[in-house]
Amino acid sequence: MSIELIEIADSVRDRGDINGAIELYQQAVKQWTKAINENPGETESHMYLAVSYSGLGACYCERKDYDKAEPDDIDKTEHFFGVAQGMLERLFVDTQNYEVLLHLIVTLQNQAILALEQSDIARCEQNIEALDKWVKQLKSFEGIVNKPVLAEAVQNKIRADIARKQGRHEVAIDFIERAIELANRAKAHHLGRSEANLWLELLCYLAEIHTELKQFSQGLNVLKTAIHYLEFFTDSPILLNMTKISQLAVMTQYHFLLRKTGASVSELDDIAERAANLLDKTPEIHYDQMSKLRMRYNQEFDDNL
Repeated sequence: MSIELIEIADSVRDRGDINGAIELYQQAVKQWTKAINENPGETESHMYLAVSYSGLGACYCERKDYDKAEPDDIDKTEHFFGVAQGMLERLFVDTQNYEVLLHLIVTLQNQAILALEQSDIARCEQNIEALDKWVKQLKSFEGIVNKPVLAEAVQNKIRADIARKQGRHEVAIDFIERAIELANRAKAHHLGRSEANLWLELLCYLAEIHTELKQFSQGLNVLKTAIHYLEFFTDSPILLNMTKISQLAVMTQYHFLLRKTGASVSELDDIAERAANLLDKTPEIHYDQMSKLRMRYNQEFDDNL
């Protein structure tokens, strides 16, 4: 049976059509449930049923921030993530399948992030501690390089989130610098969508922490690394397509820090133009992260465009 329905649901969700994605994930649940009934011993069917439930959890988690959110979206988020986690844990114990473990880690990381959004630090830390065990097992698979490194980078990012939320910014910086080092290692090994975006997002995150601390020059220096890297790949449409949202976030933050550090008008205009070009290439994306980024973009560039 094909996983095409899940892939379409993922794509629809990425475009911001959360309700449309929910319908597709629900169809996928029915599809894989039927497959399990027909062949109960098929590992793939159990795994993709769990992935479908995890997709539903992610959708309700994202929808809770929208105007059209429903009162029970949080409950549905926790329910579907919980169902997916239970299925994947049992399946991994039975099969020791690498892909199952990878999906389990992603589901648990989403749960940790949800707990943090709810300011439930204790539950988030419990999730992270549980995740450490699974990430360690992920590293034990021979021939698998990038996925464990990326998973560990995300772990450090979540720990940085916890420290930042607690006002321990220097600790957050330590964690995020570790995450950047790991993401850079993964990017050097294989420059794919996940590697490139995570690295750019982490650099932007570190610059934001420096900005909170009024360390504008340090934040600017962090983002110069990203800017120089992107300039090197100016003629690469593949990289642009893979990272346009992350690039836009970098450009917006970089422009802000240029202003704070007294950059020239020509420097500001150059970044403003590059950001405008990126924004033109992302009109079809409407999900919450992009909406917030557009708002920030408008606030930053109103006087420049």
